[in-house]
Amino acid sequence: MVQNDETQYIARILDGDTECFSAFLDRYSRPLYVLIVQIVGCSEDAEELVQDVFLKAFRCRGSYRGECRFSTWLYRIAYTTAVSATRKKKQEFLYIEENTINNVPDEKADDILYPTDDEERTARLIQAIDLLNVEEKALITLFYYEEKSIEEIGEVLKLSPGNVKVKLHRTRKNLCIDERKGVMMETNKKHTENALKQALRRRQPGRLPSNFNYRMMEQIRLEAEKQQKRKERVMLCGMIAGILLLLGVGVYTLVFKLEFNFKEYLSGMDFSHADSSLLAFYSYIATLVLLLLGLDYWLRKKKFHS
Repeated sequence: MVQNDETQYIARILDGDTECFSAFLDRYSRPLYVLIVQIVGCSEDAEELVQDVFLKAFRCRGSYRGECRFSTWLYRIAYTTAVSATRKKKQEFLYIEENTINNVPDEKADDILYPTDDEERTARLIQAIDLLNVEEKALITLFYYEEKSIEEIGEVLKLSPGNVKVKLHRTRKNLCIDERKGVMMETNKKHTENALKQALRRRQPGRLPSNFNYRMMEQIRLEAEKQQKRKERVMLCGMIAGILLLLGVGVYTLVFKLEFNFKEYLSGMDFSHADSSLLAFYSYIATLVLLLLGLDYWLRKKKFHS
């Protein structure tokens, strides 16, 4: 999906065409799942978090200002959502001494990008990835698995391009160290697939259900209905508040400024013991009741025609 298409879809969604949101589900639900599941490590949790991401994006769609691609904005929401989820669960991360990392030669760090079909080495690499921190998992997933650019990764993680490159290089060095033995892992350059990408694919538990997008759109439609009802209630309350304010100002002006005498027009009632403030209160209540009855009739009529 190119930027122009994204802009058109967003404009239509903001205009009330909720069904256009399905295009973003079709395009981004699985890539976002990949990122989140690599961070949290549980397919069930990842599925729930992807739902949360799309609901957050739909609810906050008005806050998207176009400073970056919409996909980048979605990935940023996905990353922060996954980070929040990991903070709620105590996860063990790999800590390696700074000297140990610095002693890994650059060419050794690049070896994990060469093809391999060594099952034992892939298994050790998966174990090493499991113990990376959240940011490091996001970095290698976005760059090596989803093949995002350095600039886009920087926008998602709020890092400068130079910082992204430094952190990627450092993460590769981390992965070259066997966490169980504290020594560098042996490498083999002879085979068919990028070892790091293969390890990321192998450690990904499960995938999104085939009906995920359908169920997600049902939730989006319900959310759109809730927002519309909430908007109508706010508008109704605002209208009532405005009318009541005008009525209050009118009653106050008539009674206290113009000294309008209701007794002359309502001679059949005894107002001898009623002060002007009480009279204004009763007039206010009567007008309010009539107003609410009129609004109820108007809303029922509108609902009937719709």
